[in-house]
Amino acid sequence: MCCGSSCCGCEACSGRDCCAPIIPPSGKAKNWRIGLWIVLALHIVVMGLKIYLMGVFSGFTDLFAITILAIALVRFDYCQLMIYIVANLFEIFALIVVLGYYLQTDMGKNVPKKDKDSEKPPAPADDDEDKTEVHNINNGQKQNRIYNHHDMLV
Repeated sequence: MCCGSSCCGCEACSGRDCCAPIIPPSGKAKNWRIGLWIVLALHIVVMGLKIYLMGVFSGFTDLFAITILAIALVRFDYCQLMIYIVANLFEIFALIVVLGYYLQTDMGKNVPKKDKDSEKPPAPADDDEDKTEVHNINNGQKQNRIYNHHDMLV
């Protein structure tokens, strides 16, 4: 999809610049743009910290979001700005899940750990010692297997 502009040189759009905003921005939008450039710079710093502390792969979603925000700022594209907000909501929800697990385990103190010394976990308390009884699913009562086999033979 090519438009006539100084960017790509085709003549399909009668000389409109393809890198220019589709809708001309107002004065208030130009003021908000400065704030969004600051948000972009802070997001780059956050991405750098995430890569340094957690590894290279933790910065991919941030790189995706930063690219979307840069495109939105260059073109004054409000739809791209909404996509940036949704992409960051995914990150916020993931952070809430991790923080919730951390708080639920008393700041990481009660994390379930697998003991290397234990060979077999203990049997559940409601396990029947006598394996001749079967639970009847229909009414929740126990029936003896001997009666079941006897009824089938008769």
